[in-house]
Amino acid sequence: MLVSSCSEPQSRERINIALLLCDDLFPEIVVEHGEHAKIFEDFMRRSLTFAQCTASDHFNHDLELTMDVYDAQKMEYPSEEQIDGYDAFMCTGSASSAYDQVEWIQTLILFIAHLAKNHPKVKIFGICFGHQIISLALGGTCVIMNEGRWEIGPTKLCLTDVGEEIFGVKDNGQSR
Repeated sequence: MLVSSCSEPQSRERINIALLLCDDLFPEIVVEHGEHAKIFEDFMRRSLTFAQCTASDHFNHDLELTMDVYDAQKMEYPSEEQIDGYDAFMCTGSASSAYDQVEWIQTLILFIAHLAKNHPKVKIFGICFGHQIISLALGGTCVIMNEGRWEIGPTKLCLTDVGEEIFGVKDNGQSR
């Protein structure tokens, strides 16, 4: 897909993204917005166009975006030879839990760990479940569902001392 530019193209740059699908969308969402690939391509197209129009000269050129889709639930991944052809891997959200001991999730964690260790130039981006998968793949932890419910939207959190330092606020248990 060609992403439009708001000025004369100075050079053509290609951005290659691998989208790792981790769930199916509800039919109502698909009817209104399309499948995951369309939603993410539209999001990336709008983001890149905005960057071209508002950012420094670094973004002021013609960008071409390609997005290949792999179904992580079916354990579909690019070959080892294909990995370095991607600039980034995006791991979608899922109704599944990142800490579930099921084959496709464990395979996804191993794949992300492999990317981080053996392909350090490739960027890795996760959304919700995907972010938790990245945390587990890099040796972090994932909190089991809080009181049996999802945290969607503003949720009260208590910052640690490190969190207070990073965000530059004294929390006192009041963060959202």
